Amino acid sequence: MASTKDNIISANDCCPFSPAESCYKSFNWQDSLREFSNHFLSAQSVFHFLSNKRDKEDDMPFAQWLRDVNGDNVWKWFAGRWVGSVKTDKYTIEVRPRFDNLSLFVLLDEIFSINIFNNLSAEDVSNTDSLLQKLIPFIWAQKLGEANKYGIPHTTINVLHKGPSVKGRLLIRKSILPFFKQKEGISATREKQVDATICRIILQAYKLLNKNKVMNIRSKLSENAENALINFENAKILDTQVTLKQYNDIRYKSIYESWRGVVDFSWQIIQNHNFSQKESENSKGFGMFVDMAEIWEMFLRSKLQKAFPDWDVSSPEIDTYNETFFKRKIIPDIVMKKGNDVMVFDAKWKRMEYRSEDVDRTDFFQIHTYIQYYHRKGYNVIAGGLLYPISLEEEKLKGSKTFAALHGIDNSTTFIVDGICFGKEPAENESNDQKSKTKKNISKEEKDKQLKDYYEKRKTQFDESTEKFVERIKEIILCPRKPSS
Repeated sequence: MASTKDNIISANDCCPFSPAESCYKSFNWQDSLREFSNHFLSAQSVFHFLSNKRDKEDDMPFAQWLRDVNGDNVWKWFAGRWVGSVKTDKYTIEVRPRFDNLSLFVLLDEIFSINIFNNLSAEDVSNTDSLLQKLIPFIWAQKLGEANKYGIPHTTINVLHKGPSVKGRLLIRKSILPFFKQKEGISATREKQVDATICRIILQAYKLLNKNKVMNIRSKLSENAENALINFENAKILDTQVTLKQYNDIRYKSIYESWRGVVDFSWQIIQNHNFSQKESENSKGFGMFVDMAEIWEMFLRSKLQKAFPDWDVSSPEIDTYNETFFKRKIIPDIVMKKGNDVMVFDAKWKRMEYRSEDVDRTDFFQIHTYIQYYHRKGYNVIAGGLLYPISLEEEKLKGSKTFAALHGIDNSTTFIVDGICFGKEPAENESNDQKSKTKKNISKEEKDKQLKDYYEKRKTQFDESTEKFVERIKEIILCPRKPSS
């Protein structure tokens, strides 16, 4: 019988699964994939970069049985938007980024400003599973260093003193009985101490990451990050498990606001580990996945905020029908506001080649609901629409009509279906970052150099496509549609 290593059920995200030949002989891979998909919970099985991950109603299943309109028009199992792998005692399920791992670097470099590519080898880059295991500690180390601007977070607490002398403020009521019985008073001083909850979260995340055998995290710490870790360790806070309530009750003084990101990120590491341990005990197998839709959304928000610094770019949660049993939140991915002007977009990590079937019906009506909400609130909605990673060359995009006057509300609003060109998706046998090129009998240094050159070329092409996308948004702002008479 073939080993787990041979029984690989693989796919690129949002593409058909392509199992190894051994899967057909040793077990029913479709039943296994269906079973795993049924038990897959994105809220628990995926490492989320956003701490306030919301339960979205448009969540895509891990795998779907769909008609392949791109190929032979037959029904196949398609991967969702999650990238990573899981191993069980029978098989391995692996989903890779469909635009290659280098595209993932480009997105993460923008979001976290981490420049991880220069710290990895060609072998690291080509192995998605190893890449993700190194990626999380690398980002954590970067965030820890950036957070430690004004020292580690402290809180002020009341410390009570009992004795013949007074320290700080005398607590008269509490002192009456002790004074008559023992000639002692009770006083209180206000003292600073390390925030115990934050300290536990940071140290627990560090311990979990330090168990990662594929990366020595201590070697990746900057001087700022190292000093923060030493100060937390010297605080000698009792190492007890942090509860969800304690995490939610954390309050940041303005001077310590920079710590919010790394604390939230550390909390995700702890939660992900807890779920991993639970799954391991149940022998169901556990792997690490990241949500490409979440990364895409964060990337677009970062780019748009930099390109439009005088606009507020956010992802608000809006309550509707609050007094009813069917109350709901509407959660547009990207809302850009400047005074009374608004633009609202949803980021969709789905395949887009500008065919009518590429626009999901639910996505289409959902974004119209968001646009209508802001219209009825009295905002001047300049534009709204859906933003995709586009599987076309930039030149071919010019021939596609990507915008129109909004239908049904007010044609002064421009409705767009746009995004950034990633270029043509590699074929299945060309994916995984030019594996064929790195298999040549050449030195490790030469392989690394080849990959670095390819990365720089890829990033330049992507930056140019991103700039053209930004220019299209600027053109809509500068030349808004005139309202219909």
